[in-house]
Amino acid sequence: MTKEEQVFLRHMKDMAPRSYYEDRPCFSDFLNMYEQDLLLRNKEDILAETGAKNIFFYGGFPQAERVVAAFAAETPKSWPVIWLYIAPAYPRFATVPGHRDYLGSILGLGLRREKIGDILVQEKGAWVCVRQETGAFILDELTQVGHTAVHVEQAQLPEAYQTPRLEICQKTGKYLSTDA
Repeated sequence: MTKEEQVFLRHMKDMAPRSYYEDRPCFSDFLNMYEQDLLLRNKEDILAETGAKNIFFYGGFPQAERVVAAFAAETPKSWPVIWLYIAPAYPRFATVPGHRDYLGSILGLGLRREKIGDILVQEKGAWVCVRQETGAFILDELTQVGHTAVHVEQAQLPEAYQTPRLEICQKTGKYLSTDA
């Protein structure tokens, strides 16, 4: 196990007992997929060592890649994440920013990646999932994405993102056979 993995697990082990002793959920920052996997692989050890009851994950919508972990006895009723909608202030004259532009502009405010969840880019703007305390800062400070002036508002994620969309796809293709 690398030093970074050990530090991460130590941090999770420090957070877990607070949920038990304070009888309230304790939330992590946003975790990437590797950190989620590491936490799940060590879940039993962490729960046994700390007295925490369970670990829950939430990222703002069902298919979220970046999620917040909660140490709690039962699923938390509210999570410390909000959705921000970022759209060009002058759509007629705006270039369409990409994921990289949105992320770069937010990180350029001095924030760490752990405070930012998934970014869902659309033609007319982007939905960004963030921690509540980070959301207020972004609302006040973010004015530009790339070379485009933007308007930021707190909003609910549209219903289209709330339910999984599955599509059955069947494809055939050629392949080289070794017995020819």
